[in-house]
Amino acid sequence: MQLLTNIINAVTTPVRYLSQWFMRIVPGLKRIPAISLPSLLAISVFLFLLIVVTTFLFIYRYNSDQLGQKSVWEWVIAYSLSFAIPIAVYWLVRLWMSKEESRYPEIERIWHTGLEQCQQQGIHLTRVPIFLVLGARDQQQIKHLMHATGISFLVEFPPEPADISFYANQDALFLFVTGCSCISGLSTAPLASQFGSQSNGINGGVSPTFFGGTIDASQLASGSGQTYANTSPVPTQTLTDDQFPAGSVGSTSGTINPLASPANSQASARESNLGSFQGTIMLPAEGGLQQILGPQDSKNTAVAQLSSKQMYEKEQKLRYVCSLIRTGRQNLCPINGMITLLPFSLIENSSGQVQTAAQKDLATLREELMVRCSNTILVTELESVDGFTELIKRVGDKRTSEFRFGKGCEVWNAPEGKRLEALAMHAVGAFEDWIYMLFQEENALRQRYNSRLFMLLCRIRGGFAQNLKAVLSRGFGFDPQTECSLASEQFLFGGCYFGAAGNDPSRQAFIKSVFMKGIQQEGELEWLPEARRRDSQLQLVANLFALLATASFLAIVVMLGMKFGPLLLGK
Repeated sequence: MQLLTNIINAVTTPVRYLSQWFMRIVPGLKRIPAISLPSLLAISVFLFLLIVVTTFLFIYRYNSDQLGQKSVWEWVIAYSLSFAIPIAVYWLVRLWMSKEESRYPEIERIWHTGLEQCQQQGIHLTRVPIFLVLGARDQQQIKHLMHATGISFLVEFPPEPADISFYANQDALFLFVTGCSCISGLSTAPLASQFGSQSNGINGGVSPTFFGGTIDASQLASGSGQTYANTSPVPTQTLTDDQFPAGSVGSTSGTINPLASPANSQASARESNLGSFQGTIMLPAEGGLQQILGPQDSKNTAVAQLSSKQMYEKEQKLRYVCSLIRTGRQNLCPINGMITLLPFSLIENSSGQVQTAAQKDLATLREELMVRCSNTILVTELESVDGFTELIKRVGDKRTSEFRFGKGCEVWNAPEGKRLEALAMHAVGAFEDWIYMLFQEENALRQRYNSRLFMLLCRIRGGFAQNLKAVLSRGFGFDPQTECSLASEQFLFGGCYFGAAGNDPSRQAFIKSVFMKGIQQEGELEWLPEARRRDSQLQLVANLFALLATASFLAIVVMLGMKFGPLLLGK
């Protein structure tokens, strides 16, 4: 089979080169891939009929015996049918395709209206990278989130609540699938009482010029005012131990890499740092440690749940949105990246349901889009968590707007479950590092709300850390022992970050750099093996038709030469 494919490719290569050359020199032919399928079929049928009728006309023209048997009206009818049949083909194909597009008319209306608004602003779906955003709760959260990015968008549609939303400019198009995602459905799902606990037992990628840093307190020293710049082997600025003096940031941004020291040295360092404290942080009088650590030991926990019917409806809507994306991005990769929003409360209280929802959404996207791209996790709604707003205030506006809070990942590393578990622990370790660093600053013990930071640290150390490990490893990773096929199919993992997107700037932090990282990883793509297999099959069929067309053309030339060659030579 491979030998036959190679032979056909070799034979049709000159034809392909000739057609490519013809498309380059003839104006307007480069726009053919953007033409709709009904129009392409109608044009193809018209050209075929026109060539056939014209060929027979020439044959009858030089054959006086048969010419007398054909009247002028017969040729008029033949040419009229050459125009009428393509029109009929166009409307029949369009009618046939419209049956599939009418399943969700509201989504279809918003999709086409959003694309029209984008085109009015000079934004074309085939010329900008498109990013899919899963997990948004509602339109209000989307507005706060995109406002927190500080990015100017030319298109923000629709203003009212809807299943999909467009946020687009000349650099990117973010498509929120609020009503089409199981993860989003969990954010608005009613709470149900469930017995038992919900707990479950290398930074890389493209570094931007400005928004490329993951904020890491383990690299900060509180007693130095000097700044040193270190250059890494890749084009990424690295901030060293003394780069950030306490209370200031400076003007340098980049990736702050974690220390590679042993665990015991880190523990001893923290003990020495804690030894300099001159006061005691007291636990709350009411509730005690149980109030801080959260609901992981609760015997009757309220969790968000979706019924089987609701999950099926979300899946079908997501499949329909994927079909719209594929149709609008013909001959291109459907999407360039993904951002998944996971509410803090869902991870803390409903980790099992989040795992199921994530697996469902990712499986649907793999089947429909058949592409691997970067998927970055953003834990949201931290503005409602006690202590995080105080952390934002202490860290400072400059760092909260320019850096990411969490842990990145080399995007082409296989997202195995064990690897994502380790990444989750590094991500939650950012809270511990930063809170300890803030406690070491001058006059830190005189701050009014130190207890809130300590409560936040205890809450993160509680059930949340274990739940996050389970969500990332089982929801977004795979087990290489039992899920070998996902090694080449699971979405690439871009990192896990934390952010706040409240209704005012003081409650917004660490959002902009996450979205900028997604834009800069737009080229980290790979087609799935199934997509490459289908492409090979379609390429073989196309080559067979090209071979047939070439043979037919040569046969017509030979027939015309045999018919009119003697006449031309006789003259």
